[in-house]
Amino acid sequence: MSRLLVVTIDSLRFDYVSRTNPTIRTPDFDRVAGEGLLDFIPTCFSVSSATRPVHTSLFSGLYPFEHGIEGQRDGVVRDGTPRLLGLMEKQGFATGAFSEAPEIFTGLDLGVPVQRLETTPRHGLEQLHEWLSGCRGRPCTLFIHYWSTHAPYGATDGKAMGETAQLLLGGKFEIVQQRYRAAVEELFDRKLAPLLRQLDPFEWTMVILGDHGESWTPDELYHGQSLRNAVLHVPLYMHTPRIQASPSPPIVSVVDLFPALTRMFDLPVDYRGFASDLLSGADRKYPCVAEIRPLDPETPDEIASAHQQGEAWSPLPERRIWAIFDEKRKLTFREDSGSGVLQETFTELPLTDEAATRQLVSTYQEMRTSSEYAHRPFESAAPGAGALIDDRLRALGYLS
Repeated sequence: MSRLLVVTIDSLRFDYVSRTNPTIRTPDFDRVAGEGLLDFIPTCFSVSSATRPVHTSLFSGLYPFEHGIEGQRDGVVRDGTPRLLGLMEKQGFATGAFSEAPEIFTGLDLGVPVQRLETTPRHGLEQLHEWLSGCRGRPCTLFIHYWSTHAPYGATDGKAMGETAQLLLGGKFEIVQQRYRAAVEELFDRKLAPLLRQLDPFEWTMVILGDHGESWTPDELYHGQSLRNAVLHVPLYMHTPRIQASPSPPIVSVVDLFPALTRMFDLPVDYRGFASDLLSGADRKYPCVAEIRPLDPETPDEIASAHQQGEAWSPLPERRIWAIFDEKRKLTFREDSGSGVLQETFTELPLTDEAATRQLVSTYQEMRTSSEYAHRPFESAAPGAGALIDDRLRALGYLS
């Protein structure tokens, strides 16, 4: 029987899982993964440093410049944007989508409605178990978005300038590390491991990944201001029954999951994006791309000043950032300054190669020009959708 589990973990850093960091103790999850259930792919990069663009790309196989969700405030995609969950449902799969912070998806059509998932481990597992029991004997697709690793961990203070940011500004990095580590360990051992034990590995294809990471630097307290590796390089776990694991590709993009899954489940879709089927073993035809249109002020001084004075702040004018990279070189380009930085992809060590820089800029422009989607009109937005999105972002602490 064909069944699919997709789990995204908000703000999960690559260097804060047990496979890359021995100080992260998740014995129950490691035991499940060590039983041959999950392969770890260490070369995966996200397409953005914000949740809404990443999930739209994950379920469409398109980069943000193609589907149109380039920042947290965008809510409408371009005509013809595929939706994996909707495709699965149309094929007769019982399809469920759950999030510990469904507000983040307000106004965003992922193909099926996103339901609220209880945040406590016991109640969340009971809720998922009930849903799984309801689709017993049927093909099914389950999407889960966990939020508990997100700073300031659910924005329970109701402020964009949360306690985590205050700790980082005060130089108390160790406290932030401790809290983050505890959140990661609880999620993997008390939420994920018990869930995975309920699933028959002969029936379920499983995908578990971080949507993006966290930065924790003076110029980027959380994420969403840059495309540095701390927010782009993400952990990816996969299990594909009846498909022999292949060596990890030199570099993987989140969008590469879409063509792999649509092929595995024989979904009817006329896909014309730039992604490379993760499981095909074929060489990449195009470099990977990531981009963000930042939402918040650029410097912590502006954030701190507004917070200390009890004032609200507004986002700065658009300053879109994009990156194009393969396994060797990564060019990050800021459109507001018209300048780019060339680095080694995995180490982020600086490179000086004007010819390579020009080539990467040219390739990126070629991709935008030749895209089958980037020039299509946008779908119609529901009346008042923009204000609703802002209300939900405010509730989560993204806006004051």
